[in-house]
Amino acid sequence: MKCLLAIDDLILGCATSAVRAWNWTTGRTKKDLTNILLFGGAAIDISAASFDKASLAAGAAIGYACILPMEYSNNIAIAKLEEGIYTSAAIPIELEECKQRATFYGYATLGWLTCVPRYTNDASLTLSAVGIIANSFSNFVMRAGDMPRRKNCLSRGIDSLATLIGSYRQKPKPAYA
Repeated sequence: MKCLLAIDDLILGCATSAVRAWNWTTGRTKKDLTNILLFGGAAIDISAASFDKASLAAGAAIGYACILPMEYSNNIAIAKLEEGIYTSAAIPIELEECKQRATFYGYATLGWLTCVPRYTNDASLTLSAVGIIANSFSNFVMRAGDMPRRKNCLSRGIDSLATLIGSYRQKPKPAYA
């Protein structure tokens, strides 16, 4: 059990680092990153299946059609409950329940990797694994701590440069009477 908790802590630590890097670079929240990983992972896996066999693509599309709405609605619930935390000091029990569902969805989606050997070519196999891992990681990202929106790194850099240039401008000499 300790081994599983250590693996979960490692994955959650990676997700927290990814959220911080995403927020620092783009200024956007973990909800945006989660949606990109969730739907991008599904699109990658379905396209990988279509490279191999049309029947696999249809099966993958049906599988994602079943699980994506559940994952997405859970992510929306987590985001709304976390917004409520900023206005009150109490952490609602519903938030912990939603995060437990996100944990289940993350590991259940990761379990799909056992189905990856169904492909006959290596490119499809690799693409499918990337898509499944991205989809699974999106659930761990939703469990990570949230960070508020802010300016992206380029805007902050330009503002700092403007401040630096403004501080080097010559100041007018005081006129003595």
